[in-house]
Amino acid sequence: MAFINYLTNKQNLKAGRGTRVAMERKLEAEAEKALAEAQLARTEADEAKNRVQEQQKDIDEMSFIISRLVSKFEYFFLDELAKRSDYRFRDSFRDKDHLRRLYDLELIDKTDKLHNIADLKSGDLLGDKLKILPAGKTYVKLREKVARRGAVS
Repeated sequence: MAFINYLTNKQNLKAGRGTRVAMERKLEAEAEKALAEAQLARTEADEAKNRVQEQQKDIDEMSFIISRLVSKFEYFFLDELAKRSDYRFRDSFRDKDHLRRLYDLELIDKTDKLHNIADLKSGDLLGDKLKILPAGKTYVKLREKVARRGAVS
């Protein structure tokens, strides 16, 4: 009887080793799969980080352009028109030049009360003679955002 138990135990041990080996192989396969998934996730995270860095670089470059497209003197007039203030024009060739440039950039337009920017006179209400266009309003909003970020000099 002891001999039969011995043989039975020996067969059980062999079967147990086979099961153990199978389990070890299964665990190794699962570990390799988890490692591959982790590597893929790491690669995807690195790619996302690179995309974010590229986008931030693009934003910085666009902010630079936005902040310098219109001079601070031109922006003054654009901002006054955006606020619909009662700013009275002071006759100056330089100021008319600034307004002409804003007109050429299609940020402002003349109203029916003004034939030519050169016709502006001291004391004219800027809002009566000129109007800000949608592109000008958008530019003012963008410039304000850039200024909040601290990119306008």
